Amino acid sequence: MIHESASRRVYGSVDSSALSHNFALARKCAPNSRIMSVVKTNAYGHGLIPVAKLLDDSTDAFAVATLEEAASLRLSKIRSPICVLSGFFSPDDCKTLRDYDISAVIHCMDQINLLKRSANSKPVSVWLKVNTGMNRLGFPPQSLTSVLDKLSNLNTVDIAGIMSHFACADDVNSNYTARQFEQFLRATENIPLPLSIANSAGILKWPESHLDWIRPGIMLYGVSPIEGESANQLGLRPALNLYSRLIAVNSVCKGEKVGYGLNWTAPVNTRVGIIACGYGDGYMRSASGRTQVLIDERPADIVGTISMDSMAVDLTRHPQAKAGDRVKLFGKGMPVEQIAAATNTIPYEFLCSFNPRTAAIEFF
Repeated sequence: MIHESASRRVYGSVDSSALSHNFALARKCAPNSRIMSVVKTNAYGHGLIPVAKLLDDSTDAFAVATLEEAASLRLSKIRSPICVLSGFFSPDDCKTLRDYDISAVIHCMDQINLLKRSANSKPVSVWLKVNTGMNRLGFPPQSLTSVLDKLSNLNTVDIAGIMSHFACADDVNSNYTARQFEQFLRATENIPLPLSIANSAGILKWPESHLDWIRPGIMLYGVSPIEGESANQLGLRPALNLYSRLIAVNSVCKGEKVGYGLNWTAPVNTRVGIIACGYGDGYMRSASGRTQVLIDERPADIVGTISMDSMAVDLTRHPQAKAGDRVKLFGKGMPVEQIAAATNTIPYEFLCSFNPRTAAIEFF
């Protein structure tokens, strides 16, 4: 049940059964691998703590982007292992890792030097990251043996495993993923440590990459990670439905214009609805005039330029619509992938853009 109130501009609901279904699909795809569920950036906008609590008894570990996210999970009584994908940057970070029993990714020599300077009787658990061609974070493959030797000389470090990251696994026609995977296997050959490289796209389309650990992210939330394939085609169920409401209905005469820049002209006498959501809430301005919302589960075109606090829609197909009516911004029936494609961005960006003034997401 979604509890609406007049004070809420944007609000949403997360279907916990959809999250569980998507997690189960990841497990089914890689039955012999352990799962590190990625809940970074507020669980892709779905709510860090409730998502983690839902998955805590099922997943083998969680991955987050920041130490603050990891600490908040521990303070919320999350028991599963937690890994900070961006690593750590100060002696205080090393102390927090120990205090909260959190692991972190090591991707540069500066971090190894920090561990040396912050020696402690309690070891820090680390994942070693190898750069296999994405050129974002990670040690060069040829330095892996040397880095492992340096870490092995630190008696306050436990090495949990070795990971890398695919650059374009979403494109099933690219041969770069296979090249990265081959390089990862060559670099880690004869190293008796757990290995991880498969993200959501890797899990669904590159089964050979599953190895010891998989790291599902966007697929957990029912969003397709594969270029040209919908979530429904992949067996995923969207978890989040995001809503706002009509706050006004205006009569716009033929030839009159709407919104900043006056770049939409009413072709006929038109009822135009104003929705209490804009780019200040995270609905991207680039969606102006390019996509739709749902009113009573039927589409309504966005018209004119999206403002900071509102957007306009053509109510021609909704003659009974009135101020106060609920509007679905995206979710079941209006996939976020569809909106992202229309606005020349990716679903990840859209999901992560909704800001703190957006009302709390409720689970059912």
